[in-house]
Amino acid sequence: MCIRDSHQHVFNCRLDFEVDGPANTVREVNLREVPYGPGGYDPTPYADADRNHLNPHGNAAYVDRTRFERESDAQRLTDTHAGRYWEIVNEDVQNDATGEPVGYRLVGGDGTNTTFPMQPGSGVVKRAGFAKKHLWVTRYADDERYPAGEYPNQNPGGEGLPAWTEADRSIAGEDLVVWYNLCQTHVSVPEDWPILPAKMVSFKLQPAHFFEENPAIDVPPEHAIKDVERWRTDRQESMEVDE
Repeated sequence: MCIRDSHQHVFNCRLDFEVDGPANTVREVNLREVPYGPGGYDPTPYADADRNHLNPHGNAAYVDRTRFERESDAQRLTDTHAGRYWEIVNEDVQNDATGEPVGYRLVGGDGTNTTFPMQPGSGVVKRAGFAKKHLWVTRYADDERYPAGEYPNQNPGGEGLPAWTEADRSIAGEDLVVWYNLCQTHVSVPEDWPILPAKMVSFKLQPAHFFEENPAIDVPPEHAIKDVERWRTDRQESMEVDE
């Protein structure tokens, strides 16, 4: 007899950012298509409208950035088709080389990040409503520590992120907390028992305009070192500490 089961594992990551100070802003980045001709991409505020910003041959695309102003704006799902990621930046500090605000990208990693299909009003959503979105952004508050609130199994539900964000606080240039959910849907098969295969879900924080150049730019490639083994040995010996 084969018993079929499907369930979900939700992992929430609370990221308390202070990128070059407490005043941070979150932006969503999406890849956008451009229709043929002058009726497509509006270049504002990137450049003046001219023929270079039209799409006569259908080959154009652009990256659109949306600045989150309030907590209600920043309740978002992932979108791999649009290459969606989020930038946490300090708009008051600019990179000297690029003129862009310093920050980090939050990028979805390997594995799947599925939706949370439970219906509004269900017992699960009442106690784990934070799982309905992959991304939340809130204004920092000392007592907002757990996405489902404290003691979720002992309360009637509605606590945590859904309740906090009802205040719809400003999150542009503020002390922020970013909450990211990793939702893994597990559809069981006979091969899962008795040894369950590993299920991988992850995300990355990548510096964006934080450095003026690649921090590894001065690391020589191995083919540029004549005696690789000697170079390795010398470096290992230089790191030894006399007892």
